[in-house]
Amino acid sequence: EMTLKAVETEDEWQHINTEMLGRLSKMTKREHFIETLIEKFLKSTAKKIEDLVQATYQHDTQAFSDSIHALKGSAISVGATAIYQTCITIEQHNLTPEVMRYNIKTLKHDFQESSQELNRYIQMHSS
Repeated sequence: EMTLKAVETEDEWQHINTEMLGRLSKMTKREHFIETLIEKFLKSTAKKIEDLVQATYQHDTQAFSDSIHALKGSAISVGATAIYQTCITIEQHNLTPEVMRYNIKTLKHDFQESSQELNRYIQMHSS
């Protein structure tokens, strides 16, 4: 029973690190800690993506970099590995308008997928 479950879960989560979320929730006795953490992350990430869109329109590479850096930090803190990896990839590029536009598309996609997985994680783990 257990081994089968483990194999299933590996394929199930492609954008988030559930092991990390599990460790986080074990570290605290606070009720709804993970739910709150995830909800805050989803809200702030939506806002950061808006900021990135804004920075792209204004060709503001500094604001774009700052937002990517902030997003990278918050993504790793909730185990949102796909978003984190995309941020690292972006940081390695020269920020041309094309690169900025293309990567916002990627981030929006990652965010959508990650949100679904994070919400599913919450549903599975809230009593």
